[in-house]
Amino acid sequence: MSAEKGLARWYEVIENGSLPAELAAIIHEDTAFHSPVVHSPQKGRDLVVAYLSAAGQTLGNDSFTYIRELVDGENACLEFTAEMDGIHVNGSILSASTRTA
Repeated sequence: MSAEKGLARWYEVIENGSLPAELAAIIHEDTAFHSPVVHSPQKGRDLVVAYLSAAGQTLGNDSFTYIRELVDGENACLEFTAEMDGIHVNGSILSASTRTA
């Protein structure tokens, strides 16, 4: 799937409330989640879905907004900002293809 199609599907899932089943349907089973809070990669679809669902609950308020979208072939990066209890948060979500030619 191209990054553009993947991003379109990502936005649909987010708009629908980031339901775990919908997140799982668009996340590769061998994915890894890299968090600045948890200092080691969290590997596997189930664990990544749990982290993304929690992040959606925590960051998903009226201040959340995507500020930049970068697309290069099968790779994409979304940069976002949000505010939590008066603290400005800036982060990114990266989807990088692991396919080889």
